[in-house]
Amino acid sequence: MALIYQYAIELKNIAEERFGLHMQETDNCAGQFLSFDKPLTEEFKAFVTEFLKEKNAVPIFWDDHSISVRDIYNTKHNS
Repeated sequence: MALIYQYAIELKNIAEERFGLHMQETDNCAGQFLSFDKPLTEEFKAFVTEFLKEKNAVPIFWDDHSISVRDIYNTKHNS
């Protein structure tokens, strides 16, 4: 699942304005990844989880300051 462009832009703006994070979005064969320039705080992770839940998606947080986006019905991933 990929966030539609409008939601990706909305999340990018919120990340910068409210959390001071620069976000870059990447799509590839493995899915959609949202990369950030700094470590993600627990507050930001909670916000993203709720934001994506409203879009029928869930975040998978990675150690390298990135998030992959999965639809709520397909949360399997390789770690």
